Amino acid sequence: MDGIGKVLVGIAVVALAASIAGYWQLTRSGQHKLVLVIAVMLYVVSFVIAPGRSRELHGLVGLLRIAGFVGVLFGVAGHVSRLRPR
Repeated sequence: MDGIGKVLVGIAVVALAASIAGYWQLTRSGQHKLVLVIAVMLYVVSFVIAPGRSRELHGLVGLLRIAGFVGVLFGVAGHVSRLRPR
């Protein structure tokens, strides 16, 4: 992997960590539906982008799909924990 590839992977890791932190903050504030809406939007947008032969776009599509999937997990987990009687 060349230097630019390492930078792109680093940017993707930071972006994924930021999305997880954002999902966590939204889930803590009780906005589970907003988390689900954002996650589904990211996941759907990942299928609209045609990456072609560009490694940057392949990375973006993968990042959007992972962030969307993680967001759905956060949203569903927050919703289920809210429904559970205490």
